[in-house]
Amino acid sequence: MKKISVLTPTYNDSESIEETLMSLINQTYTNWESIIIDDGSTDNTKSIIENFKNKYDKDNKINYIYQDNADQLNAILNGLSSVSGDYIFVLHSDDLLPNNNFFEQITSSMEEYNCDAIIGDLQIINNDSKVVNYWKALKYRNKKCIPAILLLNQGANIYGDVALWKKDIYINQVKNNYLSWNTPFWIDLQNKPKILNVKTMDFPILKYRIHESNYINNNIGKFNVLNGELRALTILLNYYKIPLYNFQKFIWNFIRIKGIRKLSLSKYFVPFYLDMETSNKYKILKNKIKKVYGKSYKENIFLNSLLEFYKINSDRTIELKNLRSEKIFLGKDIRSFTKKLFNNDLSDFYYKLFEEMQKGFRTISVVSEAEKDLAINLAKFLCIYPYVKIVVK
Repeated sequence: MKKISVLTPTYNDSESIEETLMSLINQTYTNWESIIIDDGSTDNTKSIIENFKNKYDKDNKINYIYQDNADQLNAILNGLSSVSGDYIFVLHSDDLLPNNNFFEQITSSMEEYNCDAIIGDLQIINNDSKVVNYWKALKYRNKKCIPAILLLNQGANIYGDVALWKKDIYINQVKNNYLSWNTPFWIDLQNKPKILNVKTMDFPILKYRIHESNYINNNIGKFNVLNGELRALTILLNYYKIPLYNFQKFIWNFIRIKGIRKLSLSKYFVPFYLDMETSNKYKILKNKIKKVYGKSYKENIFLNSLLEFYKINSDRTIELKNLRSEKIFLGKDIRSFTKKLFNNDLSDFYYKLFEEMQKGFRTISVVSEAEKDLAINLAKFLCIYPYVKIVVK
């Protein structure tokens, strides 16, 4: 019997975490461990977990870790060092496992199909844990055309983030994409895009709670999601060109309209694309950003600077100094960046860099190999990599 490591990032979820843990305790499959990473909660989350452990955790399966607030992706990364299982499952502290034999069901499927990860449907629940809706997962297609479809979907994830992963896949693939760079877990975007061997099951994989405080239901969450989608989109534009992009995007969106989606036409859809860089990146990015923000994107200095960078397409070289003294954000740090951005609290370095982006450049000059690596990460975070060359002066 293989072991499942359940990672639970939590922040001020004292009202729901006990129910979440109870859905774990009640599993008929017993070979699991729970790693709870408290991301700096200021409520009584810790005492609730301690009381729960005293009452239910007779086999000492629950490991509690506290960290200063750094957001959920950093919390999951922190918890990875404590993982000892064969599989990894992320269970957020306001969600529930769908039924008591879920682990039995999903591990059996993993053994049967021997895939990298398993995804499935979501039961949507409200604050009272009542199922109010059902999200049907798309059938995963292990096909060469899937990255091009992600490009048509403007970088927005088409398969969701909830899955049971093999541990080695999570450490070697998911960690470097979904966790570090806030991009879809099932595709490697660090080199030429490559997809995982994923299997979609016809059973629910999670009870996902919808409420007003959900990540996406606020301005910070909306921008954070957009940042990850823009990163995926800009990378894909370097590898694929889709002729008649807007027309093919219309067809893709049409077959996924509620009602028509029931016909499962998406499993037959194959876009026409070329293995070459897209030339009209600016128009595609502008349409993506305007879809989320409308014309108000111009009030966001990052989004405005990003579009100007792709619009101007300049051959300028800029020099960056003392990168080691600056905070270089990764995708996992997006909430921290966003708060500073919205509060006009970034360092002068970033505002000067935004000015340079609005003028356009093609090369970044740095003084050492160590700073070259930092500059690459900076360019990745700002969604302008791989369109800039990093050179050591």
